[in-house]
Amino acid sequence: MRIDSHNININLILEWVEACTERHDKYCRPVPTKDLNQTRLVDIQTRKVVTYPGPDCDYVALSYVWGNVVQDNYKLGDTLDTLPRTLEDALSLTERLGKRFVWIDSVCIDQSDEQDKTYQIERMWSIYRGAWVTIVALSGNSAEAGFSRVSREEYHPQLTCRIQGKRLVSLMPTLSQQIWVSPWGERAWTLQEGLLSPRCLYISDHQIYFDCSSMQCCESLDYSRSWAHGLTPTSNPTEEGFVTWMLRQAGGGALRIPLDWPSRRLEHWGEKLNLYSYRKTKYKEDAIRAFAGVLQQLQNIYTKGFFWGLPIEDFDWALTWRSQDPPKRRHGFPSWSWAGWQGPLFFGQPIDVAKTRRIPTELEIRASKAGRMELVFVSKGDHIASNGNIGLVILHDPIHKAARMDVHNPQLHLDMYPTAEKNGYLFITAVCLHFSPDFSNPRTGTFATGKPETFSFDIKDVHCLLRITSTDRYIQTRWSGEHPSIDQKQQEESTFILLARDHVQGFILHQLMLVDLQHSSDLAERVTILELLVPLDKLDILVELKPRRQQIVLA
Repeated sequence: MRIDSHNININLILEWVEACTERHDKYCRPVPTKDLNQTRLVDIQTRKVVTYPGPDCDYVALSYVWGNVVQDNYKLGDTLDTLPRTLEDALSLTERLGKRFVWIDSVCIDQSDEQDKTYQIERMWSIYRGAWVTIVALSGNSAEAGFSRVSREEYHPQLTCRIQGKRLVSLMPTLSQQIWVSPWGERAWTLQEGLLSPRCLYISDHQIYFDCSSMQCCESLDYSRSWAHGLTPTSNPTEEGFVTWMLRQAGGGALRIPLDWPSRRLEHWGEKLNLYSYRKTKYKEDAIRAFAGVLQQLQNIYTKGFFWGLPIEDFDWALTWRSQDPPKRRHGFPSWSWAGWQGPLFFGQPIDVAKTRRIPTELEIRASKAGRMELVFVSKGDHIASNGNIGLVILHDPIHKAARMDVHNPQLHLDMYPTAEKNGYLFITAVCLHFSPDFSNPRTGTFATGKPETFSFDIKDVHCLLRITSTDRYIQTRWSGEHPSIDQKQQEESTFILLARDHVQGFILHQLMLVDLQHSSDLAERVTILELLVPLDKLDILVELKPRRQQIVLA
């Protein structure tokens, strides 16, 4: 379709919203919650900051990059002065769409009141989930950038030509491509704003995109000719959710990952965390706060909630996240949480993400809460998996034998660690292995690509495997052509906490956390995650890795 390079097609946008309203299920509809009663909006007609009128109110939300623009502060009842261009364009576009109210963070949150800021940030899920549509200023790098074809004329023209009397027009970049290269796609806060909104209207310098939980549209393609855009919940012949079924039929959207498949909840959390890890926060203390709205939504399937950003019900596997590149330490957060590190990461998961307890592992994790030691997570090695998981019983298992032994080190007491709650210490009782990893024999040749690298690792005469992210800082490797040279310091014996196990192609996979034991403070810090694969019929060789049950305080 030919794009009007000077004007936004309002009628086309309204057609997209109408099609979504008529054809799609609850995941595309705004959800008004009681939390909105304490939310403020801008009344476009009066330009005043007003209280949310009630559940019948269709309001528009704005998602944008604030940049270095200094904005005025507004309280309830204030009349707006002239706002930065992006905000004024949002008011104008909202009015043209036939709506009276709009939510803008810098205006509707009292920036001078830290208590109000905290209160509103904790309700981001409700604010964006309740919006009729969220306008995303995709291309703007600040609040003064404005919208293309509204307050500024800069745009990327659509290429056209005539061949034998017929006009041909080019397609524009996809929404996914635009997000990855846009200023909006680099900011941590904006991810949850896009994910939580049932419908997003992306304004870019190329074209406008519409993205809901069930379809995606753009100006350069005529959606009315698409079979996928005509699907409705009644078209779904399966028992799975409509959004998941749509994902199978037509592929996923730019950011849409359905939440109607609870058995894959670890994957839902991990994929969102992976997207978030590429983005940046201006202030380190926002590492979890800028992701809090996503975690609030995920509590629909993780009913016990989260601890320092990790899901409590899958805490063992959640601890196995790993960095794609050598990360930068983010102080103020524990080393075991992804929030404690800056940089892209992978999330850990079993071979079958719907079966997280096929081989239960002895693991008990406690933490200080309100001055008391409370249980966070527990898994018993002799417990047969349930809830659809198939338990695998292993005979003559040195890990199981070690789990039945007394704790190797003395009992730990909370009064020995007065800052445990503030600093997020984990009090872990687990089976630990003690050995010297050997990274001198790479098998897959993916070094420095950020992908998992597999190394041959022999325990006596048994051929085992080690797997670790190829760019991990723990592998202090020097490469000459295709031949690695290992820093000899890495040959020292190290302590590994066994977090989880799985079965894969005749091997038992052990998810291990390497820790740095600081004997001066009796604390340990996470170093990295690696996988040890041992042949199923040779598991007795694990006795050579000195498995024993230990208590570790992980900072």
